[in-house]
Formats: sequence, C-alpha cells, structure tokens
Amino acid sequence: MNYYRCPGCGTIQSEEPYWLEQAYATPINRSDVGYISRNIRLRDASRLLIDLQFNPKGRFLDYGAGYGMFVRMMRDAGYDFWGSDAYCSSLFAPDFTVDGRPPERYELITAFEVFEHLPKPAEVIRPIFDMTDSLFFSTELIPDRSPQPGEWDYYGLDHGQHITFYTRHGLALLAESVGARYYNLGRDLHLISRRALAPFKALLCSKTKICKLYNLLPVKSSKLLSDHKAVIQKVLHQLRQRQAE
Repeated sequence: MNYYRCPGCGTIQSEEPYWLEQAYATPINRSDVGYISRNIRLRDASRLLIDLQFNPKGRFLDYGAGYGMFVRMMRDAGYDFWGSDAYCSSLFAPDFTVDGRPPERYELITAFEVFEHLPKPAEVIRPIFDMTDSLFFSTELIPDRSPQPGEWDYYGLDHGQHITFYTRHGLALLAESVGARYYNLGRDLHLISRRALAPFKALLCSKTKICKLYNLLPVKSSKLLSDHKAVIQKVLHQLRQRQAE
C-alpha cells in the first residue's frame, strides 16, 4: 500500500483504495477492541459539549453510527439522537435510524471514527453542513513526525479501512470549505462550526476527568422508558399488519 502526503496541508492519503469491499466484509474491524470504552468516553464528552454550547432539547444525528451504541447511550441520557450509517446495521438502536441526508436538519451532528475512512472527505462534509451548522467528530491527528507504515497503529494495516489522515491545518481548510471554523479539542477530538462558539467551553469536553465528573450528575429525562414503549407499539402494529394480510 502506498501513501501520499499533500505538500500544502500535510494530509496523508492512501493510493486508490481498491480493497474496500473486502475490508468492510466486517463493518467493525476485529482489532477495534476499544469500541465500548470509546463510546462511553464520547458520550461523556458529547453531553458536556451539548449542554455548554448547544440546545440540549434539539435533534441530533450520529453520522456513521455503526452498531448504534452511541445513539442508544445518548438517548438513555435524554438527548434526541438518531443514527445514520450506509454500511452497517444498527444493533442497539434500529428503530432510531434515519437516512441522514438533506433536507433533514440537526442541532449538531457527530461523526466518531468516520473521517479516516473517507476517500473524499470534502464531498462528505458538504452534505453534512446542509443539515447542520456544527460537526463534532473524532479522528487521530498525524504525529508531528509523519510515521512510516508499521510505526503508527492508526494506519490500520490489519484491516485496511483507514485511508485518510489529517493535520490541524488540513482540518482547518476542510472547515473553510463549508464556511466554518475549526476547533481542535485535543489529540483526537475536533469541532467544526459556523456558530460563534466559546473555545474554552468547547475545550472542556476533551478533559476526561471533567467529563466524568459532569456525567455523575443526574440525567435530565432519559428516553429509555419512552423508547421501550414506542418500540413495543411499533412491533405490535407490524404484527397486526402481517396477520391482516
């Protein structure tokens, strides 16, 4: 596999990824053993960010939601989150999925561990910003000394799903392409927004200890029970329809 670095922004991208069909035979790769702990950390960070900078009563979308664990966690915490993923079926929130395409509108869109999978990120971020003014996402930045293949696990050579890797400058240019500002929130957390946000407040969501303390506070109004009842009603309605056919 060959990699190419942009001389302008430092973004690194693989050669044309002809292997993706094979790489996505299993949507969540075997080596992603941090799937659950990562979703817990991102739930904690997202709760703090939303409550400090956005309208917690708004509607939210998790783009590239995978198995839907993050969507379920955020709904359990009282937020109206929905998931969208063109390549993976939701296991944890199948009744709370949407197409994730304009003209849908959202207070905030999240996209965790998605951007390193994109062969053409500029073509993905434009429709995202047709649905929102703000995107909160995760992807690891290229280390200061660009690592060779085999020196950085994030290349994902064991699964072949990671094909694009970013610098702060590269993400700032991506934000400019949709008329937004880029906020770096640490090694792997990022925020792009057209709104005038308070950088200090946004940065708090990258502080793990602060996020954990915040998440000790009581949940406002969990959607767990109401979702449970809604899904039961949906299933019963579907059963009645089948019996009537």
